[in-house]
Amino acid sequence: ILALPLPSKDVLMRKSGTMRRITSLLLPYTRRGVELSTRTDAAVERLVAELFGLKKKEYESIYATLDSVEKLLPVRKLKRIELADIF
Repeated sequence: ILALPLPSKDVLMRKSGTMRRITSLLLPYTRRGVELSTRTDAAVERLVAELFGLKKKEYESIYATLDSVEKLLPVRKLKRIELADIF
């Protein structure tokens, strides 16, 4: 995670609406302490992709990597949503 290319402060300021949308999607779930629905999870992933400037091609690479370690429980949880749900 530490190696991720985080968006610059300027980009984050320009995309504050995206961050607000992410927060508004996550807040009801975190307040109730429940897991995200698949639909909400995909919506958040799409907004995160927008925030980081990731395209479908980058997500294909991410998902291919996840496929290689899918036996690990945390990774399986990450793959509750399909690439098509995000893009």
